[in-house]
Amino acid sequence: MKYKKEIILAILAVFISIVLYFAYNPNNSPLWTGFGNYNKNNEIERYKTLWDWLELIVTPVAIGLSTWLYSEFEKEKIKKIEIDKSREKIIESFISNLSELMLNYENSISSEQKRLSIARARINLALPQLDSERKGQLLQFIYELKLIKIKPKINLIGCDFNFANLDNIVLQDTSIKGAHFKNSKFNNTYIKNADFTSCDFENTSFYNSIIENVKFNYTNLANTKFENIDLTSIDFEGADLANAYLKGCTIKQDQLDGILKKTNLKKDNTKII
Repeated sequence: MKYKKEIILAILAVFISIVLYFAYNPNNSPLWTGFGNYNKNNEIERYKTLWDWLELIVTPVAIGLSTWLYSEFEKEKIKKIEIDKSREKIIESFISNLSELMLNYENSISSEQKRLSIARARINLALPQLDSERKGQLLQFIYELKLIKIKPKINLIGCDFNFANLDNIVLQDTSIKGAHFKNSKFNNTYIKNADFTSCDFENTSFYNSIIENVKFNYTNLANTKFENIDLTSIDFEGADLANAYLKGCTIKQDQLDGILKKTNLKKDNTKII
């Protein structure tokens, strides 16, 4: 049942709140609670104290709740392990199948087209099932197979690399057009002679990277974080850098002139030449 844990905890919280309220206000409590005065052998006895009720109710409830929470924690832990194993199998299977695909087909034009179509289909099937680390591994593998060079054998238009961890990746003489990299990390990377035309890099970070001769034409770079980078060789024509962060970067005025919404740039310590 969806949200079962949250519903149970909410009910328990309401119950404990009611008990505590009546324990502190016994004169206002209903008779069924037993918090008020009661007769025993025709004598008036004291109210039950909160401590009395803690011993009778809260202690066994706390034991039961802690046991249940521990059980739920173990279930979540096992579930995460299983998901991680599943993702590892997906990336291993992808690498194995794609390697075989690239090596075993004949070099005729028809088989080349066929295997590349199959490869792209497998990329699209694998990506949504992978976590951030393995998305980075997949892209690095495709790059090392030389499938996304300047004249790419496979186009990655529409591919989902959102939330990918691409820290320390090397991409040189590469063409990746129309792909999605929202909320990704490209920190400490080396990117040279690359074409990212019409990609989506919203809320992506490029801290302390080397980026040379890269095309970000008509690319979404809103809320993107560049820091300590020489951007003077970058083509930003038509790019949207709304609220982009350029701390410690160097950029040319004519580059800024080609950037959409450039007035929203955050240019702390940015050198404009």
